[in-house]
Amino acid sequence: MEVIEKIRFLNLRNLSDQIISLKPSINCIFGENGNGKTNVLEGIYLTINKKSFRKKAAFQQILSVDCGKAEIITNLTTVKNDELEYYSTIWNSRSFSCFKNNSEKIKKPKLNCVFVSPFDSFSFHNESSARRNLLDTFISRINPQYKTVLLEYNKLLKQKNHLLKYNTDHYQLDAIDKVISEKIVFISAKRDGFVKDINPYLEFIYKEIFSEEVNLSLEVSSLFKSLDPKETYSRLKNNRSIDIDSRVSKIGPHRDEISLKFNGFDSVDFCSLGQQKTAYLSLLFAYINLFGYKFRVFPIVLIDDVSGELDSIRLDLLINYLFKAEYQVVLTTANADFKNKLEDFGNINLINVKDGYFH
Repeated sequence: MEVIEKIRFLNLRNLSDQIISLKPSINCIFGENGNGKTNVLEGIYLTINKKSFRKKAAFQQILSVDCGKAEIITNLTTVKNDELEYYSTIWNSRSFSCFKNNSEKIKKPKLNCVFVSPFDSFSFHNESSARRNLLDTFISRINPQYKTVLLEYNKLLKQKNHLLKYNTDHYQLDAIDKVISEKIVFISAKRDGFVKDINPYLEFIYKEIFSEEVNLSLEVSSLFKSLDPKETYSRLKNNRSIDIDSRVSKIGPHRDEISLKFNGFDSVDFCSLGQQKTAYLSLLFAYINLFGYKFRVFPIVLIDDVSGELDSIRLDLLINYLFKAEYQVVLTTANADFKNKLEDFGNINLINVKDGYFH
């Protein structure tokens, strides 16, 4: 298991320039709202992924208003098999740099993390784009090639939409569709494979955490499933008149519908808000376990203020599950009762925060 032992932030939102020590198990960041709890999770996520989990969080929004120099610096110490590694990252408005063990320059720290917030269940269940983005993020972390192909597809799609909007040149559209067809076949196959991999975990995890027998499954609805490039190109071409009338591409992976099925019904329409949150959490933890199985190492799990989004029974079940987990957890709460409940369950590393200062 690889874990963060110490982390320090400079010029990140309201956080003070202090060393934060973490334990391999459960770390609880406690404090009133607005004091910087979520900023710690954002700093960890940013350091590992080179971007924030917040939507449209630009560099200037994350930079401290009191900074002397317009750059965000993170120092990170990790432990794996009793070996220490050091990472330093420097982020400014133009670039992101990362150094390992004070010498080797690398793209980013060789760590993985997953951000867990029941509040994001709302976006997942109300925005088809949010469901696709989450699925694409999951697959990209397991298969970096998928991310590359997806970026290539989106670039080609942008070119195609420009043609459809301003100049419906069929020769150019033919050329783009032939290349796009190859990308669609790859993306569709990887999405289908991921769904087959994660579904056995989904049902097990829901029962493991929430002690209920529920048939939970992830599904992808695509017009290109199991098609080869030639068949995919033919389908794109047959749909071209609709694209031209709409002046935008109407079919492709960017239009696939992702659904989370709860006992055979779409969780968007069938589930209560409480069931939607538990189903969404189960999807995240199923992915965490699938990742651990594939790479023999679990990601670091960042959980933001879960206490306000679950009832007391579900919350107790989740706490019990986390104490049995084999990965490092960093969670936040402003709820003193929840913090006390964590301490009653077992040993935690409690980090108090006030006005960005830790003690």
